[in-house]
Amino acid sequence: MRGFKKVFLLLSILWTSQAFGFKAKIGLLPIVESLPVYVAKEKGYFPSGFEVEIVRVGSAAERDQLLASGKIDIVINDLLAVALFNAKGTRVLVIGTSAKAVKGSPMFFLLSSPKSGISKLEQLKGIPIAISENTLPHYVTERILELNGFKPSEMSFLPIPRIPDRMSALVSDRVKAAVLPDPLAFLALKEGCNLILEDSQYDYSVDVFSARKEFLERYPQANSIFLSAVYRAVNEIYANKDWAKEMLVEKKLLPPSLKDTYKVPDYLCNSFSLPSPHQWQEVLEWLKKKRLLEDHIPYERVFYRSKGS
Repeated sequence: MRGFKKVFLLLSILWTSQAFGFKAKIGLLPIVESLPVYVAKEKGYFPSGFEVEIVRVGSAAERDQLLASGKIDIVINDLLAVALFNAKGTRVLVIGTSAKAVKGSPMFFLLSSPKSGISKLEQLKGIPIAISENTLPHYVTERILELNGFKPSEMSFLPIPRIPDRMSALVSDRVKAAVLPDPLAFLALKEGCNLILEDSQYDYSVDVFSARKEFLERYPQANSIFLSAVYRAVNEIYANKDWAKEMLVEKKLLPPSLKDTYKVPDYLCNSFSLPSPHQWQEVLEWLKKKRLLEDHIPYERVFYRSKGS
């Protein structure tokens, strides 16, 4: 914490000595890890001249379409999305870690529907699992199933990109199993769904902040400014968790019915860190195995560090 405050103080001094005049459009899914961006904006943590516009998106597919067209500049996404974006040339750069599943704070949950009769992992062999295809939840789920002895022929996935649609299909028994993020997974459990497994004991679930390469080339200082404000907001969230829950409900990131029982998770990142080369390599190998990626993408090409960071 002391190191973070020192970095933030130095950056604050730097910010006051120069004028900014640019706008960043931030694409945010309706997920808990979007909260720090909302907090940073409302608390005024972004310096004068660094205008932030929040663009709410309903699915990873919608987010990626807007990013590809240049309609948003910075997003919370995953290493799979980054690799696929950069398959034919570097277009998106990872600037920092947004969240990482830690013990006691899962990011993704594999659930069965209320009337499915499925309560054990082995019962899911051959059962279609609703997922957002070729995104982090898909990757994490498949890796965990592999570790638990599932063969490729025993895994089946059903693409339902929009998170609310996926939850609705699960709760209404239109699908027998689905992967949902925190906190909608807790709402599904409240509606009678069954927990099969979660990801907190595995080292696969990592989300990142990514930015368009053209945006960073035009505004190279945006990296440090954005992350400093957001990570400061994470510290504010952890210092005032009751208030943070109110904010989650206000920003429609947490169903009101969960406010009294929900605990603010510990997976939000508040340090200037990047995923490791090993994590990147594992994602590349999975994508190549799926025939979604052909060429190797060097770590140094897509993981961005501004001068002085």
